[in-house]
Amino acid sequence: MTVLNYLDRQTLSIVAPLMLRDLGVSLTGYTQAVNAFLVAYGLMYVGSGVILDRAGARAGLAIFVGFWSLFSGLHCITAGVGSMIAFRFLLVFCI
Repeated sequence: MTVLNYLDRQTLSIVAPLMLRDLGVSLTGYTQAVNAFLVAYGLMYVGSGVILDRAGARAGLAIFVGFWSLFSGLHCITAGVGSMIAFRFLLVFCI
């Protein structure tokens, strides 16, 4: 799961030029989406630890993988900067 998580993050940077062109997103908008992910990522470390402590490692991992899959899939309906920021932000709740 950890390898897939990091692979997913790297994939965004690889497809960014195509995505920016197809969605008409500026470099500034892309940067805002990446920064929203990183800020929320830092904040979620505490939250994910609490969830894993309460649900247990196995159940917590299943919950996080399920939501990660759902939120990753939502990226296919990205229509602009706002939805891209929202979907990147949602991924953080699965870390």
